[in-house]
Amino acid sequence: GAFAGQTVTATDTTLSGAEAKIAAQAKDAGASYRITEAFTGNQVHMTAELSK
Repeated sequence: GAFAGQTVTATDTTLSGAEAKIAAQAKDAGASYRITEAFTGNQVHMTAELSK
């Protein structure tokens, strides 16, 4: 459906914090998630794809 492949991003100071934000967005959407990329620098920037 139109939902397939929806991408979400999150930024946090830790990998676990960024993943928790991704997980919360997926839960709000009633979807599962797969992390597609994560970058670390001053902060962690994580991207994930949602799927139902």
